[in-house]
Amino acid sequence: LIAEDDDFGAQLLRQLLTRRGHDVHSATSGFEALKRLEADTYDLLLLDLHMPELDGFEVIRSIRQREQSTGAHLPVVAVTARSRRQDRERCLAAGMDDFLTKPIIANDLWAVLERLDRRRALRQLLDAPVLLSACGEDAPLLTKLCDALIARLPVDLASLDEAIRHGDAHRLRQCAHKLSGVLATFSSLAGDLASQIEDRAEEGLPQEAAPLAARLQALSGDLLIAVRGLTVNELRGE
Repeated sequence: LIAEDDDFGAQLLRQLLTRRGHDVHSATSGFEALKRLEADTYDLLLLDLHMPELDGFEVIRSIRQREQSTGAHLPVVAVTARSRRQDRERCLAAGMDDFLTKPIIANDLWAVLERLDRRRALRQLLDAPVLLSACGEDAPLLTKLCDALIARLPVDLASLDEAIRHGDAHRLRQCAHKLSGVLATFSSLAGDLASQIEDRAEEGLPQEAAPLAARLQALSGDLLIAVRGLTVNELRGE
């Protein structure tokens, strides 16, 4: 679904997506976009931020509030002429999944779609039964768990790397133990890597943990992509 009040921009997006085999519908206002979403199911919403009646932020707020009770998650890409970093951050904080700047460039659009597809594929890293059990299949709690991981994991990984650089086995064991407990809720593969790092630290061999930490860093990057916007329905395989 394209929600765009500018005819030229809407037609350009429609032509590009149609040529790639996508079935495209359009809305010219925020209200119309919400009505279409109530009446039909879409795989993606390209949402202009500056539309009459309801702007893009009001639309995404309504969508995400509705999804709290359904467990669903519609991928939403913000479309705007503003390209400042703070504009992108505001969109992501509001619940949008990605960001596309005007003027629309075909390769930028394809890159956004590829990122969204990659995010879906990376969700195979997740241990769905464990995570569903942890959140009790409660959509708001799942969102809180994922948001906490997104905020916490980069900080914990930085502490882990610092301990390895300084050869501090005691601190490394503490960091790895902490990471193991957190990551095991989301991915057994990531949790096992953290446990192996903890084992090296307990053996007094922090430098031997470096290759394991590099693998964990790479896996954690994929994991952070996978949990962004994750829904209960996706974990159920629906």
